[in-house]
Parts: sequence; C-alpha cells; structure tokens
Amino acid sequence: MEKTIEIRSIASTGNGSGFDESNGLKVPYFVPFTAPGDIVKVKETKRHKKYVEAEIVDFIRKSPNRSAISCKHYQICGSCNLLHIEYQKQLQYKKEMAQFMLKRAGITYQEIELIGSDPDVNYRFKAKVFFEYRNGALICGFNEKNSNDTVKIEECHIVHKKIIDVINKINRAGLNIKKRFIGVFLVNQRNRALALKLFSDKIPQLEEFLKDDIEQIIYKSQKKPYSYKIDDISFFYNIDAFIQSNIQNNENMVRFISDYLQNAKNRENLLDLYCGIGNIGIYLTKIFKETILVEGQAESYKMLVKNLEDNKITNAQCYNDEVLNFLKNDERDYDAIILDPPRTGCEEGIIKQIIGKDPKTIVYISCNPANSIQEIKDFMKKGYEIAKIALIDMFPHINHVELITILTK
Repeated sequence: MEKTIEIRSIASTGNGSGFDESNGLKVPYFVPFTAPGDIVKVKETKRHKKYVEAEIVDFIRKSPNRSAISCKHYQICGSCNLLHIEYQKQLQYKKEMAQFMLKRAGITYQEIELIGSDPDVNYRFKAKVFFEYRNGALICGFNEKNSNDTVKIEECHIVHKKIIDVINKINRAGLNIKKRFIGVFLVNQRNRALALKLFSDKIPQLEEFLKDDIEQIIYKSQKKPYSYKIDDISFFYNIDAFIQSNIQNNENMVRFISDYLQNAKNRENLLDLYCGIGNIGIYLTKIFKETILVEGQAESYKMLVKNLEDNKITNAQCYNDEVLNFLKNDERDYDAIILDPPRTGCEEGIIKQIIGKDPKTIVYISCNPANSIQEIKDFMKKGYEIAKIALIDMFPHINHVELITILTK
C-alpha cells in the first residue's frame, strides 16, 4: 500500500524521515534520497517493529533544499547518499543529527562549531575500486548500492578527478584482462601523482597500459611514500597506512585541536592514542614538552617513526602497541589525552584506564558519534564537562560525520 509522507528531517543513516499518521498511530518512515520539505508518495520495502523502510514512488512536492548537482550513477553506486541535498543544508542537517544524538543520551550542548569542507567535491585522495571482466572487457568502478556488483564509473563528485580520469581511461580501453580483483588509488597531495595498489597477482598488461598515468603500481608495499604538509611539518603516508581521505579538512581539524590546547594551563605531557602516522600528535609537539604516541597498525607505525625522524622531533616517544595493552602497562599520568578510535569505538576497558590517568583535558575524535556519545557520557559521570564540540565534515555528500568533543576536568 502506498503512503504519502512529508519528510521532516535526515536520520543518521542519511535517509529522510517522516511519519504516517493515517491510522491514528504515528509510525516513522525512513526514505532514501529524500530531503526535508519533500512530500513523497512511497511504498514500503521493509517493516520493523517500530518503523518502516520505504522507497519513493513519486514526488508530490520537491523540497527547495534539493541540489542541482547530478551524477548518472547516483542511487545506483553506493559511494554517496546525500548528493541530492544542497551542501550548506547538508551541514545543517548533520549538525541537527549530532544535537539529536547528544540529547537522546541526556547531553544538552547547543553550540556545536561547524567546519565545512572546501572544496566539497572531488575531495577524496584515496579510493577503493573494483575491477571486473564483463561483456568482453575489463571494467573499473565502485560497488553497486547493497551489492557486490561493479558499477562502471564515468563520473564522480567525491573522488579526486585524477582517479576518475584513470578509471575512465580503463573503461574506454576494452582491455582483455579476464580477472576480478580489488585496487586502491592514492593521490600524492603535493604533486598529484597517482599510486595504485592491486590485490592480485602481477598484471603486466594493465601495468603497461597505465605506465604514463600511474607513478607506482603496488602489489605488496609502497616503495616511495607520499606526503602533505601542515605549516613546517611534513607528514609521510603510504597506501596501507590510515590517513584522512579529505586532507584539506584534516588540516582544519588539526588546527582546531591545536588552537584549543595551546591555551590550556597544563601542557607538560600529551598522550595520543590510535595516533596513526602522527597526524595530530606530531603537530602538538610544538605545544607540549613531551608527547607519547601509540599506534597498533604496522604500516601506520612505520610512517609514524619516519615522520618523527624526518621532522627531527626530539620531544616525543612512539609505541607500536594495542591501546588497551599500552594503558595497562604505562604508569604515567598525562595533562591531555587525544583519543581517536576506529569506527567501532574503544575496546572495553579503555575509558576506565584513561580516567585512571587523571588527564586535565580529553580530546575525543569520533567518526561514529553513535558509538562515542555513550563514552563521552561515561567521562562526564567521572567529573568531566564538555568545553567545546565541533563537527568537522570530512565526508561531504555522505551521511558520516566527524565529531570532536573536548572534555575538561
């Protein structure tokens, strides 16, 4: 049965949200690719106990907040899901999402600083791609939405243009390579050179075809790392190390944290957990007398060591260890702790260990606020309060948000 729904907000999944009240009950409906202000005729795709998933049948009225940007693969490719909404409105909706999640956890904090991305298109310097032999030729692209099938990409508004140019070249060539495999493109932020890692046996025909476009074809490890700079510090990275794919807005994030901490009263020592290549902690060695950096992933740690050595940082120590194991064996207290866990959040026991070190300031960086907000609440129960919150938009046109919460004792 079809229903008419007015879309009122955007859920954390990126789906538009509205209600059906036709039977005297207020039933939430979640509809992909809609915007607040849309009135849509929808049909149910899946019914849950407390809500309904649905899809658009027709528009009765389109929202003025819809974007004029178009992509021929949108709603087919699974790479982005907010391209239909004007970018400044996306930021507003993401802020409202964060406020809703905080409020639901019993945390009221209205002044969320909003740091948008400039540019908001073609910002990703790293992209995972899929290769597939179809209809007599090798094709390259991204996965179809809710599927493992490859979409033969011709355009994209989120991935760097140099990557899309090479994908298009492959798709026009009709290469007779009868393989299915995965690759990762990486752009050198300094000179826009390209690297491509292939999760496959060697493919000489593809290497020869791309020799004028790709600086490095990688199968195991990248011989020549790439780099970006923040002020006078160079950060080297390779294709297997974690970096923020939106390098431009990454710099804004680092500066936001630095601007706050340089005014902190206590700046003797800093602990940076899940530090990656040292993206934040190395920059903060300018502010703290001593910095301890902890990273468990081998390739990221290798780049961390290189970044400390090449930048001649003498007031820092680094450890290749799992965070919980390090915290259990480290007896030092810290003035400030940076906490930047993966999307899955912190391992059980980490929050308790951090509280035991009695930091004056905790900077919690989360790419999945749904996981981190409960942990923020745990800190607040132990005497911390929120000093500042910022939403850094690392992922324009995608529902993901990066939330930075600064807590003080």
